[in-house]
Amino acid sequence: DIVLSTPPSELRTVRLVPVTEDTALADRVLTALNISPRLVPRDDHGRMTASAGETRFQRRADGHILLELAAHDLSSRLSSRERARVPLQRRAIVNRARSALRRFGFASPGSELIFDRISLALSATQSLHLASEQPVEMLDEIIVQFRQSIAGIPILTPGAGSLKLVMRPDGTVLRIESTLRQVAELLPPRSYRCGGSDDPPLPDGLAPTC
Repeated sequence: DIVLSTPPSELRTVRLVPVTEDTALADRVLTALNISPRLVPRDDHGRMTASAGETRFQRRADGHILLELAAHDLSSRLSSRERARVPLQRRAIVNRARSALRRFGFASPGSELIFDRISLALSATQSLHLASEQPVEMLDEIIVQFRQSIAGIPILTPGAGSLKLVMRPDGTVLRIESTLRQVAELLPPRSYRCGGSDDPPLPDGLAPTC
């Protein structure tokens, strides 16, 4: 991993579309769900909710999007031992996640998704009658996270530029959470002065990148 020991001499900034107007991603996701964006009510802050069967879509005023997908219970078909033996291969998991993000409209034009990390959600069971045996661990969920990148530069703004997909070990997508933002303009680099709080604040609507 690459770690910066000193701050960069220059920072690139981007001008973001105002969050109340930044509904292009929400419209793409709704279209991918075969829901007409024009038929979904939204308030002055861009909040909207929609559902199709057991699939639920929500966009908050801060631009956060949550897509919860219908997940059929696999417990009747997979035993605990079979679930625990699902092979884990990072490349396959990331490729499957990217495919799902494209399918549900989360691949934003003009920006790139950089793989961030994979997290595993595990649970364990133990028989009360066989306390001497080790608990059996089961893999319940795989969480794949990405960062939004503009011109090859990842967005570092808190609360923006992240994408998280949660799937079951068999690849069934459970939910997708997004704070991706639409970029209005990529601005020239500006000099960076060390000093933390002494640095002038960025104007409204600008997001720092590194």
